[in-house]
Amino acid sequence: SLPRAKLNPAVMMMMRNDRARAERTPPTAAAATSRSRARPSRPSRTLADEIAQVGVTTATRGPTSSPYHVAFLALGSRGDVQPVLAAALALRDASVPGTLRLSILAPPDFAPWIGQHQGIQFCSIRAPEESSTRPSSFFASALLSSSPRALLAIMRRFTPPLVEQMDEILDHTRKADLVVCGVLSNMQGALLARRVPPGRRTPPTVVSLATFPCVHPTTQFPMPLAGRPTLVFGWMHWISFLVRELLFWLFLASLIQGCCRAAHVRMWPSFWAYWRDLRKMPHFFAMSPTLCRVPADWPPHATAFQGHLMYQTPAPARAASPATLSPNLATFLRRTARDSRGRRRPIIYVGFGSMPVCVLPSFLPLIRGLHAALVTRAAAARSPTPRLVVYAGGIAPDTTPYGTAFARLAELAPEDLIPVTAEPHAILFPLCRVIVHHGGAGTAMAALAAGVPSVITPCAVDQPFWADRVHKLGCAPKPVRYTKLTAEKLGKMIWEVLVDRVGKYQTAALAAKERIVREDGAGEVVAWLSGFVPPHIMAKEEPGRDQARVAASSVVGHEDEDGSGNWSSDDGTGSRTPPPPYREAAAEPSAASGLRVRPSAVDEKRTLAVLQDARDAAARLLEERYGVIVPSS
Repeated sequence: SLPRAKLNPAVMMMMRNDRARAERTPPTAAAATSRSRARPSRPSRTLADEIAQVGVTTATRGPTSSPYHVAFLALGSRGDVQPVLAAALALRDASVPGTLRLSILAPPDFAPWIGQHQGIQFCSIRAPEESSTRPSSFFASALLSSSPRALLAIMRRFTPPLVEQMDEILDHTRKADLVVCGVLSNMQGALLARRVPPGRRTPPTVVSLATFPCVHPTTQFPMPLAGRPTLVFGWMHWISFLVRELLFWLFLASLIQGCCRAAHVRMWPSFWAYWRDLRKMPHFFAMSPTLCRVPADWPPHATAFQGHLMYQTPAPARAASPATLSPNLATFLRRTARDSRGRRRPIIYVGFGSMPVCVLPSFLPLIRGLHAALVTRAAAARSPTPRLVVYAGGIAPDTTPYGTAFARLAELAPEDLIPVTAEPHAILFPLCRVIVHHGGAGTAMAALAAGVPSVITPCAVDQPFWADRVHKLGCAPKPVRYTKLTAEKLGKMIWEVLVDRVGKYQTAALAAKERIVREDGAGEVVAWLSGFVPPHIMAKEEPGRDQARVAASSVVGHEDEDGSGNWSSDDGTGSRTPPPPYREAAAEPSAASGLRVRPSAVDEKRTLAVLQDARDAAARLLEERYGVIVPSS
């Protein structure tokens, strides 16, 4: 029995009423019999049953049940959608056929590109009519200016369509068991984690796949969206993460409130509650440790998994060979391979990714001036004239969103320059000598993986951060912002990498390539996602390894009763995250024979975290249901 001093007056009144009600005369036997027949008794829920339901997010699914639905939410440009698609393809290849249903929610412009992958269902969600795939001159100028006022005007213009987009997200994820959010949909993911869909008891499990460091502050570098690659003091780096989320909360309150109304979820009471929910989500950071390693001062559930997701273009239908370059580009490269003296001409790739620079009137004069500057320098040095492969926008090979710019580029210098739309970077970049790009995470990693030096001209958002990282690796000269770029300045930077200091940059690029080749981003994301899906889905293993897996689970930890393998982190946020992925080296010979191995300090720490979570849940339940206040230890 609990002491009376720790019971609320209301609870004491309820106890007295219960005792008085028990002393009353019971009903007649006939009435009691008819009542028991009309309403059969059911077993009462115990306190242990209530505690067992705390924190449960997914139900156990056996091998004979319906496919486990994993929905990927991808908003933004191709650089934001491509890592999500790569993660979905990696999960598809590592799972047992027929046990998973994979769907990707993305704007309709990505339908031709995503639809060519087998086993991936594309779900179209409406996108703002003015976006990075269909930009106007105002959108391009505001985005490239990086002015906070201009970016705020863009976001406010996007608010009504994004609120309408929330209805479609709710409809497509209604039956999803696991929702994987891209880096630009963390707010929508936090709402989904708080909403119980109709016909279900619990919300879906929601995790985040980020392409740059976000949400969790650190003193090692500033928030990549801050626009500056480094600040003076470490505490300023930490504050930049907080300021970015706070500005989003203050200036886009109408967007957050509209999405909450669409989801029928109560608005967050404060910014701190909103920020806490963002940090509670398990994160996978799709970035290479070679370029940026996750900071050591991040919480455990944010540092367990990391790796860059390399996307491989699928082979065309009815084709036995892998994906290749487009016929027009392949013909151009063969036709212009050598000059009149028989010397091989180098290839220079110029592309700014999803940045809508082709809409600006200054783009064509920049390319024309760059071509003239390279021709002049080549003639002065008596070296072959480089060939330019200029990216002119487009998501799929048959799409040309900038038709006028594409046609004018094709007429500019047919023997030295060719415009392209969508070409596989894994095939094109190794053929090039220099990669000129905007500093996007995907393009920067593709250039490093090819072992080719870069010339980076960042435009906006996280691009200055990645440009500075590549420069510090020694694989590119000091970056210059696109708004300050001229044809002569760009030509000088290219010539420095191509001729003047080619040995320095080439050596650094090859060294970075050797490190990246040893990374396994696809394996890391599969190991991360396998902690959120039932075990029978990821059963592509040899039968002889079952005993080792069971023994290793006793060393690494145990799964929850629902089979989701959720763990509670010890960072104070109460988030639930899976244990580290199974590694064959973790199973010792004694463990393989069924002997119990003494747990390590990390396992004991996780076990204490789980027990602490259970204690906190029981304390909250006692206080809410019975008014009992459990003193904190």
